[in-house]
Amino acid sequence: MGEPDVGQIEQRLAAVLDKERREAIKYAIATVLCTPAFVALASFTILLVICYVFGRSDYNVDALGLYTGFIIFLAYMIVFVLRYSNPPEEPHQFNKNWIIAVALFFI
Repeated sequence: MGEPDVGQIEQRLAAVLDKERREAIKYAIATVLCTPAFVALASFTILLVICYVFGRSDYNVDALGLYTGFIIFLAYMIVFVLRYSNPPEEPHQFNKNWIIAVALFFI
């Protein structure tokens, strides 16, 4: 049996690494550039829909109520994600920094 040529192995490894590197760059570009663009586009679309609905209706818009509802929704989503994400193997230790962060968030 013949030993595989080291040059061929190096070429195959270089090709595989080059392919993986290109895929990692594509993924990084997609997540770093496209995610903020998608969030901005979705936010703008939601804002247009809200302005259109409130502009066409006779409903009196209370800015404080709208803001409070938005903050409550964000707080609920944060708690939901923290509560139902994959739990660690060991019990979670209480961290006082979370209380400070939540207080600053509400302020």
